[in-house]
This record gives sequence, structure tokens and C-alpha cells, in this order.
Amino acid sequence: MAPELGWVWHPAERNQGFRHPADVPFENVALAKSAFLEGFRGPRLARISKVDILEDRPGNRCLIAERGETREVCRSMTIHFGEGLLLLQELEQMRGQPGHLEASWFNNELKGILNRALGKWNTRRLSGTGYVESMLLRSAVTGQKVTDIDGNEHSYRRHIKEHERLDLVEGENEGSFFRMKDIIGYIPPWEAFHDARCGFYQDFYLVRWEHSSSQVDCAATENGSAEEPGASWEPDECVPAYLDALRLVAKTNWVKACRAREAQVKAVRRTP
Repeated sequence: MAPELGWVWHPAERNQGFRHPADVPFENVALAKSAFLEGFRGPRLARISKVDILEDRPGNRCLIAERGETREVCRSMTIHFGEGLLLLQELEQMRGQPGHLEASWFNNELKGILNRALGKWNTRRLSGTGYVESMLLRSAVTGQKVTDIDGNEHSYRRHIKEHERLDLVEGENEGSFFRMKDIIGYIPPWEAFHDARCGFYQDFYLVRWEHSSSQVDCAATENGSAEEPGASWEPDECVPAYLDALRLVAKTNWVKACRAREAQVKAVRRTP
């Protein structure tokens, strides 16, 4: 393969151990406390650095060059160059805004990379809408270990299966598991990464809960929605694989809504 630009994940601080920014600490009490109570997740946990991806290697690995040094890493440690630019753009535009996790590592070097890309493509803003539509509509950005509807295991990325839409079957609340009613919203990973309601590099979905669960006001929880009291933002890995059709609908609706807002902005700019 010809070398291509990309990004590799690093710990946010040089003296801390690495944890993948998509990893939600479901079963580790100490890490869960650190992530959810102390806010040690998202850009406080991980940062990106520009690299050249030189070649693919067996075992879903690749060879990268970073600041003059080459090394082999798992493919899941890298992200597409355009996706990383969208992350930087999001961090720049939402800096200092309430409800967002700050990135202390977003420095002038990274800002310069972003500005040069904007200048190269002669645009004031990169299109996250176009990226989702072309790259993520049928690709799930997910957790470390997930299983698709055919029983195949995947790490961090997987193809969204195209099948007939399935309605949610009647289930039961049990322990910490609750019945889903519908998926009514979507946030792409570069937005979820620094959103205080999310904070992990996964696709996030706004899940409306069934019956008694939907009557609970989730707004006061760390992942609740003020607009939908009976709904909460959930990472992709928490949404069952058999609901891929609902994933596709949520992403498609997000793209349509973004396109409509973009058209309104253009119309206002053209108004004399």
C-alpha cells in the first residue's frame, strides 16, 4: 500500500498508562470511579498524534512512522486522517463550552494541522455530515469486544449488517438491564469523545426506555437527556447487534437533519 496520513492514539499525559478511548470500564470499579466520578475519560484520557501509515501487517496490525521513528501497532490504535481532523475541529469549536471535557493537549501544532487542511480544501468547516454518510453510515464505531448477529467477534469497528428492520421484542427488566423502546438520536464518535454525557470514542445513541424505565427522569444522570426525560445516551457496544437496522435509521436521520440545518445556513447567507 502507498503511505497514507492518519492518527495514532496516545495517553493524554506522557506519565500515564494507555487505555483505549473507546473502552468503557463496565466491570472495573476503580476505573469506573475514575471515569465517571472524576471525569477521567475522553480527551482527559487519550490524545491523537499525526502519523504516516506505511503498510498493513498481518493480524490487523500496521506499520506507522511518527516523528522520524517507525513502529508496529494494532490498526485499532489508528484513525483515518479526515476523522482525526473532525475531532480537532470539534475540540476547537467547543473549547470552553459547558458540558464538554477539555483537551489540554490541543496545542498550536495540532491547530496548525487543522488550519492547513481547511486552507487546502478551501473551506471554513470540515463536513462531519459527509464523513458519516460516506464512511460511518454502515460502519459501527464500537467497543473492544463485540459480537455481530452472526456470532463473529469484532474490536472497535464492525460492519453494520443490512437486514429488514426489526421491532424491539418484548423483554424484561432484570438487575441493571432494562428494556429499550427505540433509538431516537445519534452522536458521531468525535463529538461523543468530549461530550460530558458520553466521553468515549464510540458511536453514541439516544435510547428511549420502555414502560417504567421511560418514566424515570434520566436528565440528572451523567448520560441523560434534558430534552427526552426517559432516554439516555448509550455507547454502541450497549446496543444489541440485532438492532443494526435501528442504528442505520438513527444515522440516516442524523445526516438528514444536518443537511437541513446546512441548507438553512446557506439560505440565510444568500439573503441580501
